[in-house]
Amino acid sequence: MEAETVLPKLQQLHKKLAVLLQGTQEQMDLIEQCRTAHHQRQPEMQPLGMRATAPDCDPEHEWLMCQLQSTYDDMKEEGMKLRKSLLEQQERLDGL
Repeated sequence: MEAETVLPKLQQLHKKLAVLLQGTQEQMDLIEQCRTAHHQRQPEMQPLGMRATAPDCDPEHEWLMCQLQSTYDDMKEEGMKLRKSLLEQQERLDGL
């Protein structure tokens, strides 16, 4: 593959990864805000980062947390794929 074709693809992957990382950080911030708010409503519960198990736990909040965690996991997986592709493209470019 020519450097003229690899470099634009590499730059495109780099931009996608940057956007993905920004989105991942925003999701992590949102998850932490939800956990903090939930913890403040129910201070007797386990420390942050622990799954809520209290019987009076808000089901809607639990659903939202599951959705946010799922979104974060998906974004993390996509980021790993992009990172791998980016590294492969960089290796090809270095080989030219």
